[in-house]
Amino acid sequence: MKRLIGIVLTAIILAGCTTSQAPPANEPEVATTSKAKATEEPVVINSRYPACDSIELQPVTRVSNSGWKAFQPVCQTDQTQETPALTSNLPENNVQRCQLIETSWERARYEDAYPTGFPRAEGGLEDGNYKIAVIPVQYPDIKGDGQPLDFTKPAAEMMSKYYEVFTRGKVSFDWEFYGDWITIDQPSENFSQSETQQNTAQHGEENTSVVDRFWNAALSASDPFVDFTGVDMVFFILPRNQDVSQEFNLWPPSNGPYQTDEGKIYRGFTPGSYQFRPDKNLWAFWAHETMHYFRVPDLYWHSQNSVKRSDFTLSGPFKGLDIMDNQDGVTKSLSGWPMWLAGWMTDDEVFCLTDENFQETSFVLTPVSVADTSLKTILIRMSDTQAIAIESRRSTKFDVDKPANRSREGVLVYHIDTSFGNGAGPMTALAPEGRTLIYIETKVENDFSLDSILYKGNSISIGGYVITVNESTEFTDTVSITRDQSWVSGDEPTYVCYSEKNRDLSVEYPGTCPITF
Repeated sequence: MKRLIGIVLTAIILAGCTTSQAPPANEPEVATTSKAKATEEPVVINSRYPACDSIELQPVTRVSNSGWKAFQPVCQTDQTQETPALTSNLPENNVQRCQLIETSWERARYEDAYPTGFPRAEGGLEDGNYKIAVIPVQYPDIKGDGQPLDFTKPAAEMMSKYYEVFTRGKVSFDWEFYGDWITIDQPSENFSQSETQQNTAQHGEENTSVVDRFWNAALSASDPFVDFTGVDMVFFILPRNQDVSQEFNLWPPSNGPYQTDEGKIYRGFTPGSYQFRPDKNLWAFWAHETMHYFRVPDLYWHSQNSVKRSDFTLSGPFKGLDIMDNQDGVTKSLSGWPMWLAGWMTDDEVFCLTDENFQETSFVLTPVSVADTSLKTILIRMSDTQAIAIESRRSTKFDVDKPANRSREGVLVYHIDTSFGNGAGPMTALAPEGRTLIYIETKVENDFSLDSILYKGNSISIGGYVITVNESTEFTDTVSITRDQSWVSGDEPTYVCYSEKNRDLSVEYPGTCPITF
């Protein structure tokens, strides 16, 4: 008879310019000087950075990593003299005008592509409740360590809470845990999988064959003990000290289905050695990968995934600001655009500004991590495929729990370009003039991002609009948006960003951001 330890967890609401996307071939990057090799002398950085909470600029004195041109800020915030908010004079909100059309080659080629723009995706999982079985398995020659429930149950609780917040309660999970290690009847060498193999050829024949081999063996070993009735996903757990296998993830129809006594299994994940390294989170791995079943796209560049990355080339234009950019990044909030695109953020939480309805006014924004229908995201429509997004951010229990040397609480401004598809950089963080890459957490290796949070008094002028943070409270940010009367189309940007055109930091590029209007 099968024995199953079933535990159901109920999620708890927390308080509180670019060109058209090209085919997959990498576009050459234009530089003004030759590339500096990693083995040469560190790049000399001459930069000036805003002094703490003032309008003055001072020379940078704390370079954390010269190769990455990343600095360690000396102050928690960069507040400047605040300006009074404009009188709230909101125009009619026509959110449909900001439903940018995706024109990426991925969306045109694949019917089940993860969308970066409208129309919304078809073919993914629908909102609802899903049953997940968590099963620890070990190899005959590599035994599991400790009691699995000690680390799987807390991870499941965090994932449930995360989905409760960022899907606005539209997706939930019932969890069933098997409490003992189940032994697969084959040695670990039969499931050897390199990190290179998993990252660069995940859907290749060599990798899918080892994934199939593992899932057949793991399900065969666990089927006598586990009741798979009604199970929608299986999360296998390998011994945390093994380094033979990486990730055994299922992406139908590339893998499976796999037969059990109670029915077929189509979806599931198995974390490998990477997910149990220091500063990694099992729940965040589960949450990120499960998002793809709901057709939420990756925000990092697939072309720079892990071992493909060249020296000092950024991994993505939204680095460290969203769980879909980096599941192990400092900030793990899901941004407003993918939330709205997935149908989780309501139309009431989004305000659309266009040339037709624009009038100078102020808005009060609530952080995207607050699960109510208050205003979260302002979209300024720039074209059929481009928009500027403005939203409020606050630290949450999901973020990296280490002392931060730079506040992550304020306003985030980013560029959306739906001519770029999944894994091609559809969202680009923007920072005010003078900002740079910074280390936010001093104890996490290479854990840096663009210093893009706007604090009280900060502003960005982009595409003929000026976005200013007038006031910040514990729970809200007040933002005014005005016209920049001196702006002319094609003007050199003063704002800072990193895109495919300037992502190699060993190169000296002209200007501060390749995105122009």
